[in-house]
Amino acid sequence: MPPKKIYLAFDVDGTIYDPQNILAPAFQEGLESFQKKYDYNFHFPTKDEIVSLLGKPFTEIFKKFFPQLDKKPAQELISLCTQRLIKKVNQKKGSLYQKAKVTLETLQQNNYSLFMASNGKIEYTMAILKTFGLIKFFSPPFLAIDNKNIKNKTDIIRSYKKIISPSDLLIMIGDRSTDKIAAQDNNLPFLACSFGYGSPAEIGDSQWTATKFSEIPEIIQKIEHDLL
Repeated sequence: MPPKKIYLAFDVDGTIYDPQNILAPAFQEGLESFQKKYDYNFHFPTKDEIVSLLGKPFTEIFKKFFPQLDKKPAQELISLCTQRLIKKVNQKKGSLYQKAKVTLETLQQNNYSLFMASNGKIEYTMAILKTFGLIKFFSPPFLAIDNKNIKNKTDIIRSYKKIISPSDLLIMIGDRSTDKIAAQDNNLPFLACSFGYGSPAEIGDSQWTATKFSEIPEIIQKIEHDLL
């Protein structure tokens, strides 16, 4: 029996939006503001180091770069850097992947329902969707890590599964191992986006792979055919 409805859970950074050019400046500005208050001697991460961890929860990223920080100052640093990221997004810095907007519109017109599934801070991710005119394509609720009931992307996807019908199909779409793991942990098909930041070691063995964003609708149809 075919599913009643098909839902698509999209990662954002590295899948819909490319933040590469704003990451290092935002981190630097946040660190400079933080150092005015706290006397810490930091190793400032390079853009490549930041990009290598993109896709992980912000708390994990900052723990990796700044393990010497206690919980409270670490949270303050995350907040400062997130504020700088949001400011740059609101200035329309960074960019959508080619044809991302028109492809999302096509998916919506084809009666797919779209969920947001990002490990990023909810304020940052929502800023991307609103600033670049994408929010209209996505369905609520907009779930994110809250460190209580939702601790990672697997939990985000599990929460979405709870609000759809058991007969519906949910597909995870993303570029990193965290996206693949979230799909595997929830027994869902995973559409890998090789144009993002994931290495072949992370997602190279995926059954379904898009080399550019505009390929996603065709591959979704293939997943339907393969599974149904």
